Amino acid sequence: MWNKTSSPKYLRGKEGQSLAPVFTPLLGPLDEASKAVMLKYIGPKIPDQKEAQEKFFAPDITALPKKEAENYLRRGKDLKRTLVDHNGMSPIGSLRWCLQHARESVTPVGGVFAEVKACFSSLSDGDYKLVSRINTFRNDYIAHQNKELTDAAIAAKALGEWVSGLCKIWRFYG
Repeated sequence: MWNKTSSPKYLRGKEGQSLAPVFTPLLGPLDEASKAVMLKYIGPKIPDQKEAQEKFFAPDITALPKKEAENYLRRGKDLKRTLVDHNGMSPIGSLRWCLQHARESVTPVGGVFAEVKACFSSLSDGDYKLVSRINTFRNDYIAHQNKELTDAAIAAKALGEWVSGLCKIWRFYG
């Protein structure tokens, strides 16, 4: 909920005040837009039957090294939780991972991972970098608050990027 005490103007004059609350109203919309994009691209490929869904999100990865296999299992669970159960932890983080996977993955893995690679490879490196910057800022300053956000210049730049990024993510959907 946006209120006077979380507005950029109110917080700008507060020396040493955390500016993280300014971003809170955008967390939900960013996650909803990210989820909508993933559902648009991957949703039609998700099988209806429960057993087929399980195989789709956890394809055979026995040929992969243990650490890589564990990563795929975790990502498959995250994607299923987001796209089927509609309660993913960080849809913007999952979207970032999808964009990264489409660019960097060289190991052929079936199921949802093959669909991610096929569906998201058409988006540009600039799109990936934008989503990645938003997600990193979210994790560092807002969600986990590993870093204190008191610099108004950093906050203003990031806020502009979040708003324009939100619009751009919705354009991926359209």
